[in-house]
Amino acid sequence: MSEMKLIMEGWRGFLEENNSHDYPVHVLNENKDKVKTVNLSTLKEHATKGLITEEKLMEMWFDSAEYEWEQLI
Repeated sequence: MSEMKLIMEGWRGFLEENNSHDYPVHVLNENKDKVKTVNLSTLKEHATKGLITEEKLMEMWFDSAEYEWEQLI
C-alpha cells in the first residue's frame, strides 16, 4: 500500500471518529499570512463535494497547525 493511501486511510478514520468536533483551520496565503479561519467541517464538505481535494484539505490543515505553532514560539 502506498504511503499516501495509508495517510488518507488514517485521515478518513480520524474524520469519522471526530465528526462531532469542529476545529478551526486558518487559511493562509502564499506568504503564510492568515487570511481567514474556517471550520474543519466546512473544508470536509468541500472535499466531499469535490471543490477541493483531500490532499489540499490536509495541506491546509497542516499549514494551519504550523501557523498556530509559530504564533506560540
